[in-house]
Amino acid sequence: MAVEIRDFLPHRDSPACELLVSRTLGPHDAVMAVENFSEPLGLPEWSAEVAEHILVAEVGGRIIGICGWWHEHRLPKWAACLYWFAVDPVYQRRGIGSQLLQATEASAVKWFPSMFVESTPDAADFYLKQGYTRTDYRLMQPFPGTILLVKQL
Repeated sequence: MAVEIRDFLPHRDSPACELLVSRTLGPHDAVMAVENFSEPLGLPEWSAEVAEHILVAEVGGRIIGICGWWHEHRLPKWAACLYWFAVDPVYQRRGIGSQLLQATEASAVKWFPSMFVESTPDAADFYLKQGYTRTDYRLMQPFPGTILLVKQL
C-alpha cells in the first residue's frame, strides 16, 4: 500500500478532511474543522498572529489521514502545537499515523525546536512511543481529562 503524504489543499481537501475529523475525533471537532478548513491556508500560512501547516495522507487518491501544527502569539516562541491528527480507523495500526506525525514534525522543526500535543489518555501511549514525554507546562487552559506531552524535535 503506497501512502502519499502531501500538503493540505483547502478547496480540494476540505470536505474529505471534515468527514474524517467527524468520524475519528467527534462532532465538536467536526464543527471546528468546518471553520478551520474553509479558510485559505498557505503552506505554511503565516500572519502576525498565527502560523500553521496541515498535511494529509492519501492512498489511491483517498484522504485517510490528516495532521498539522500551529503556533500563535500566546504560545512560547520555541514551540508549535500538534493538531487535527486523525487517521481513518480502517487504516490505523499500519504505521500511517507515525509517518504522518514524522512529516508534520519535519515541517515544524524548521521554525520550532519543540512540539506540544494535548492528548486523550487513550492516545498518550502512541505519543510516548514517538518520543514525547509528559509535561506539567501549561500553554493555555487544557481540555478536561487531557494529558500534555512535549517532544524536542
